[in-house]
Amino acid sequence: QPTKDLGNINVPLSTVEDIQQFILDDLAFARGNLGNATPTKATNYAVETLRARLYLYRQEWDSVVNITTRIINSGKFSLEDEYADLYTVEEGPESIFEVDFNAQDKNRLAEYYFPNNLNGRYEMAPEQDLIDAYEANDKRKAATIDEEGNNPYVKKYENLTNGSDNVYVFRFAEIYLMRAEANTQRGTGTINIKSDINKLRTRAGLSGVPG
Repeated sequence: QPTKDLGNINVPLSTVEDIQQFILDDLAFARGNLGNATPTKATNYAVETLRARLYLYRQEWDSVVNITTRIINSGKFSLEDEYADLYTVEEGPESIFEVDFNAQDKNRLAEYYFPNNLNGRYEMAPEQDLIDAYEANDKRKAATIDEEGNNPYVKKYENLTNGSDNVYVFRFAEIYLMRAEANTQRGTGTINIKSDINKLRTRAGLSGVPG
């Protein structure tokens, strides 16, 4: 409710449960009033993904598995064959929700990521522990991080001129990871857990997890 005068400026703190229920109610309303036209607009699939995230936070593992399985079984999405294509193809098969940018309404990620001698501001950069976390032969590293001299920088968004690179909010890969996490937490579905994780590892050029 809006604060219109000094009579209601001291609002008591809402409980975590109240806030979460408010979000769930809002998403339930959205789910009944959205379509599935394009990933650059909020869709029912975007709503379902956000619901799964909230249920993951609430540790309601069965709800996470049910929602993510419905999204997977819908046949609407698939992983990009090559990880690098995620950042050259817009509205691709893996995109559940992405923010659309163009020269009139641009993002500034490349500007902040690129080193100064590449005409960027270099205000954000990957730290060494992140760089070291990539396994050998992981295709994602080459698609994500480059170096200019001794300066590592993120290259996922490269359109420095007009900032027209779209930016993901939800990707299909996250659906597999959320389901794997929920199944791990509830101690069931070992075969599915490995399968979900290994789909992403295989695309990255890595071997599957053994256990």
